[in-house]
Amino acid sequence: MKTTHRRKAAYGSLALVALLLLAACSGGTTDGRATGSQRTTAGESTEETTGVFDTAPMTPPDTVSYSDLVFVDEMALRLRWELEMAGVAENSARSQRLVGLAREMVPAREEGIVRLRSIKKQEYGLQDLPADVSPEEYAALGLTDPASLAGAKPFDKAFVDALLPGLAGTAELADRAAGRSEDPDVRSFARATAEEREREISVFSGYRESRYPRSR
Repeated sequence: MKTTHRRKAAYGSLALVALLLLAACSGGTTDGRATGSQRTTAGESTEETTGVFDTAPMTPPDTVSYSDLVFVDEMALRLRWELEMAGVAENSARSQRLVGLAREMVPAREEGIVRLRSIKKQEYGLQDLPADVSPEEYAALGLTDPASLAGAKPFDKAFVDALLPGLAGTAELADRAAGRSEDPDVRSFARATAEEREREISVFSGYRESRYPRSR
């Protein structure tokens, strides 16, 4: 197969040389037909080689773009959502175990927001973070509006069912930053956040399983 490709390429090159010699003999200039022959030859060469490389792996979508600034703002939004979720659970949860778990969420989120503000100021000279997030903004990230859970029954199950996907999304975002960012502070924060969310997912999943063993 490789010999056939080389022969075809050689024949194409000889044909092109012959055309150029004919053009030179007729006046030393090339007209549109010579250009057309060049394009045809290039096209044939491209078509020949396409089959050789068409099994090469495509670039994963995740490698297309990444920005520390986008990460910081989205992570801050997610931390605020998690804080609001914790607040709703403290006021509405029937299980004291769930109330305790919700309270344990708060310090890490507050510290995370402070650290994100510091990173943003150091890297971009900015320190404003998303605040007063609307239900529409939460919905755009696939997050349940915390206020909508207040009247849910049973609240504890509805809360955990809404919280777990949100924690998973935060962990995924953090994992991405840990692998893509060139800023050591961002990578450190992202790794710690991903590890913490994975731990919390395990804890809340265990709570749900023990409290609602027959429910999926």
